[in-house]
Amino acid sequence: MVLNHRTLALVGFLAGPLLSAQSPAMNPTPPEPEPTDVAQQQLRRSRGALFDNLFGPPGYSTAQPLENSDPKAPPPLTTHQVRPVGELPAAFADSIIIGQIKAVQAYQSNNHTAIYTESTIWVERVLSQQGNHAVAGGNIVFDQVGGSIALPGGRVLSHLSLGLGAPFQLGERYAFSLTYVPSAQCYQLTKAWWLTAGKAQAISSEDMALVRNGTSQYNEPPALVVVRFGQSSAVAWPQAYTVYYVEYAGIYDNYETYFPSDYQTAITTAYSNYGGADNNSLLDFEYWGTTADGLDSIGANGNPDCQPWHQWIIVNQAALPANVAADTSAAWQNYGSKESPYWAVGTANSRVSNAMSLGGDDVSYSASAFAHELGHTLALADCYNCQGGSNGTIMTAAQSLLAHASYNITGPQYCDNRQTLQTAYYPF
Repeated sequence: MVLNHRTLALVGFLAGPLLSAQSPAMNPTPPEPEPTDVAQQQLRRSRGALFDNLFGPPGYSTAQPLENSDPKAPPPLTTHQVRPVGELPAAFADSIIIGQIKAVQAYQSNNHTAIYTESTIWVERVLSQQGNHAVAGGNIVFDQVGGSIALPGGRVLSHLSLGLGAPFQLGERYAFSLTYVPSAQCYQLTKAWWLTAGKAQAISSEDMALVRNGTSQYNEPPALVVVRFGQSSAVAWPQAYTVYYVEYAGIYDNYETYFPSDYQTAITTAYSNYGGADNNSLLDFEYWGTTADGLDSIGANGNPDCQPWHQWIIVNQAALPANVAADTSAAWQNYGSKESPYWAVGTANSRVSNAMSLGGDDVSYSASAFAHELGHTLALADCYNCQGGSNGTIMTAAQSLLAHASYNITGPQYCDNRQTLQTAYYPF
């Protein structure tokens, strides 16, 4: 079945017990009053103790209490050399959680030489955990080095935390990798991914470097979904169906169109790569013929036995905008009933320019164009700023310099399959 839009994280893990791969928010927060409850007082002391010795052991500290320092002096800082742990070192994960940052509060350590920031997370989903400390719908907290406190008299105490990547933003959704600290009943965090616009975006210093140099393996394209009446539907075929495809031959826009042999090879290549893709779609693609005669039409009242199909038409480049090599239009089918609708893609029509064949482009180049259009029927949107190639996505722009090269990618990549799985075919 096709599920409502679900975005799953791409996460990484543990660099060290007190290191995190993202910087805390540095907006000053007022001091929080001392808890009146004895248990909460002890809990706060346990958390503050985690940051007491950043500047040396007791009696040998290189810092003084922050409120005793010269207000004109630069704030203390902690720089981090993050140990490379990879983008998805899941074997080290204590807990992997998707959630939203609901509150941020800065505190001083017990000896007042350091500041730490405590973020409260509303838990949307628990993907894995070794204990039972987090539950969906509840709250958890994690603590990080650094932050700012606005004192009543107007002075701001700050402790900078550098080298960890982009700061967290209040109200945003993230996928967190966390380690639970029993003594402080909180989590320490090493890596997170920002969940925005239907994709997971790198924010740790290590992962952002991989994106910059083109070696990130988790450069997901955005999800392709339609929201109607508050419900999200993935633009994707129904799970575990056979999708028939038509290589149209006939008159289109006063032009006698047909599938040249190199395009026949290219489309077979693209379908083969999607048919065996690791995305839980369980789809089978079969050739139908050169017309759609005999295939089902779209119905609104529900038809679980509908046979989805995809029609391809080769057109003159003049039939498309000058900067467009192909386009795909999809229509919905209710595979459930009128009382219990279940919407998925029923038909799709893709128009592809004949220029690649006429230009003598390599078959792998045209296959990449067919594979790109197929992606639009498997919940994948365009991502022209994303990295292409084997470590990127099929949904980026075609590289004209590779038109005559034989090593173009011709099917979905890891990040494409993850997005398709997460958006349309997650195995609940």
